[in-house]
Amino acid sequence: MTAIVGLETGNPKDHIMITPEALATYGDSAHLHTQELFTRNDILWPILMMSSNDATEAIARYYGRSNFITHMHGKAAQIGMSHSTWRDPSGISSGNISTTEDLFLLARHVNLFYPEIWEMTRTAQKVVTSSERLYTFHTFNNPRHHPGFVGGKNGHTSAAKDTLLYIFENSRKEKIAYIILGSPDAETDLEFLLNADQN
Repeated sequence: MTAIVGLETGNPKDHIMITPEALATYGDSAHLHTQELFTRNDILWPILMMSSNDATEAIARYYGRSNFITHMHGKAAQIGMSHSTWRDPSGISSGNISTTEDLFLLARHVNLFYPEIWEMTRTAQKVVTSSERLYTFHTFNNPRHHPGFVGGKNGHTSAAKDTLLYIFENSRKEKIAYIILGSPDAETDLEFLLNADQN
């Protein structure tokens, strides 16, 4: 949802500044540096590839944090995600809640309107240049080596445990969404589901 709102907000050439407040965000980090600038599109790479909470916080703060979260809720309502709530843009808080049904609606929306998000999540490595330095980002989305992987995101918090939403295309060119929430080991669960679907 953060990526969708980011793509719908402002201009692709907007320069997002990395602030001390963004760098102080708890959780996964892309090891960005204070005061450097990224274009709006470039800042999405660490968000989607690495679940970078500092990059997520930076883009939200650039466009106005409370307004950004309000836009997230408005977009969710537009999509029909009636059981989802965000307390922060990165999803790190236990107050961020969704369901498999809502996440399926989100995946369908991305598939229809923002397929570039899938492309970014399945990219293994991306070189991005900020105003100060060059970064090489590597994806945390592990199943890129599986045939038919279209894209998707994984995540982990102590409250939500392992979560993932991955899209695969089967031999009949049908896209299948795999959504796992609250798992102690989502990648193992995914392997079980993929193997079951092949048998």
